[in-house]
Amino acid sequence: RIADRLGWLDAPQHFGGHMDELAVFAAATRASGFRQALVCGMGGSSLAPQVLASAYPIGEEGIPVGVLDSTDPEAVRRATEAFEPSTTLYLIASKSGTTTETLAFLEHFWALERAGHHEIGSRDEGEHFAAIGDPGPALEAVPHSDEFRAVFLNPPDIGGRYSALSYVGLVPGALLDLDLEALLADGRRMAEACRLEDAGNPGLALGTALGALALEGRDKLTFVIEPGIAGFGAWAEQLVAESTGKNGWGIVPVDGEPLGAPGGYGRDRVFVRLSREAAAGWRAQTDAAIDGLAAAGHPVIDLVIPDGEGLGGEFFRWEFATAVA
Repeated sequence: RIADRLGWLDAPQHFGGHMDELAVFAAATRASGFRQALVCGMGGSSLAPQVLASAYPIGEEGIPVGVLDSTDPEAVRRATEAFEPSTTLYLIASKSGTTTETLAFLEHFWALERAGHHEIGSRDEGEHFAAIGDPGPALEAVPHSDEFRAVFLNPPDIGGRYSALSYVGLVPGALLDLDLEALLADGRRMAEACRLEDAGNPGLALGTALGALALEGRDKLTFVIEPGIAGFGAWAEQLVAESTGKNGWGIVPVDGEPLGAPGGYGRDRVFVRLSREAAAGWRAQTDAAIDGLAAAGHPVIDLVIPDGEGLGGEFFRWEFATAVA
């Protein structure tokens, strides 16, 4: 079972050979008159695209990419109104092909496109959809997938929570016109560093710390993240919580909580500050609070993304660390 879920270790290398395919898809999408895209998925299938869309500016040739990951009627209504059906590409993302919420989104937008097609003679409804998922039965389970504009099939041994550097993140990234080569290069650098067999291994060091601290009762992993990449917290939250939260055990991530006074926390906390090297001003603003927490005996882990590197390395570091923890 474990061996069938380790494809994410090779994802940065594997998908480096798919850059031309993604560029052609994005260019053809723009040329066909699409002006925005909406990712329809849940959990791991939606959070990585959300991080990329919020952390990076859209490229010169890019189109906006939104995410719908809630079946709350108001959330669906807002997405329907914000994304004009005649110019929207819907990305249906589901590893299994049977995710109930994702299939509900597909049914909703398919009916919307079909109604518009009959009314104004627009392109066939299938042209407004692309799928991201696993091959075989998973794809076959997605209604109308044989009519979709495109289908992107991930290696089946990449788990949904560990799919940020697969088609799940890369297809939306291509539509945003991000530098995917650089994103994967960052992932490859981190993957190589995570092969080290000593404390210089960044994923091993982080995962060991989190796992050992949790066993000592410090199982509330509190994120302190630079505002420019704040969306990373929601992705890491789901990764850590769902991966470790089994059989009454687990690490509970805390994302988006304003920092309080050191004395306001129990002895169940560990704090991780994450920022880019260029965010020195923000780190200076939070130094006093972080130093106060450390002085009060709370473990603090400070991670800084070097200049010239992006989130590709952090995606991999946290996937590796979570597996270790």
